[in-house]
Amino acid sequence: MIYIEIAVSLLFAAFFSGLETGLLSADQFELYSKRDKKRLGTLSADFLLLKPERLLGTTLIGTNLSVVTSAILLSSHFRRQGFHNLNWIGTLLLSLIFLVFSEIIPKTFFRKYANTLSIKLAPILVVFYFLFYPVLRILNFTIRIVLIISGRYRSEEHTSELQSH
Repeated sequence: MIYIEIAVSLLFAAFFSGLETGLLSADQFELYSKRDKKRLGTLSADFLLLKPERLLGTTLIGTNLSVVTSAILLSSHFRRQGFHNLNWIGTLLLSLIFLVFSEIIPKTFFRKYANTLSIKLAPILVVFYFLFYPVLRILNFTIRIVLIISGRYRSEEHTSELQSH
């Protein structure tokens, strides 16, 4: 049972990291030209890409939740089985498995099908965006405060003025 739960976490991590790469790799001109057809996938991809922090925040939170969940599950399983000293081996193996099966392979796959599969799956990511929205707001607020303190914050009005010149 524990292996099924870890596999589900792996699939979620693959979904989030692969879709991030897929949507960022999608042909922006093709997306723009399809937007007028009011297809759900295209509108969802456009919504996420309009403000990159929507896409990046959602995919990073989803990926991290998946990875942490699987690590907790495996660690708990080892403790229940009496293998207290094997946590580091499990973590190492889990890291390698996640690197290959939730990062390298999905990113390659979604990049290849960026204009088809990534667009079709974008509405699911929008659902996760709204699920994660409270966390995203806090995260974006914190980042904005850090940028203000460091003197690197640019307001949206200032950014649009720079782009118009």
